[in-house]
Amino acid sequence: MTEADFGLGQFDYAGDDHVVPFQVEGLDVRGRAVQLGPMLDALLERHNYPLPVARLVAETVVLTVLLGTSLKFEGKLIIQTKSNGPVDLVVADFATPDRCAPTPATMRKL
Repeated sequence: MTEADFGLGQFDYAGDDHVVPFQVEGLDVRGRAVQLGPMLDALLERHNYPLPVARLVAETVVLTVLLGTSLKFEGKLIIQTKSNGPVDLVVADFATPDRCAPTPATMRKL
């Protein structure tokens, strides 16, 4: 099997709902590859968006995940777009992983 035969989800460190940072040595190129599957499907299935709106929401979610995983912070990143077009407002938020699941300390405060 050659390197071209592998897909992003076929490596041990990647797969659906993962972000993989990469760097090309010697070219000063860095970036992130994202592959969203079940998480994005679950989000879009909760709504009955027309295909163009679902695509716009999916692109916004991917952008939010890429930006959120590249920042060094604890908290929440919110991406909001507003326009005079057919979709006037799109909002997506990203919470750092330690804020996604309640810990015993935060559960006591609830």
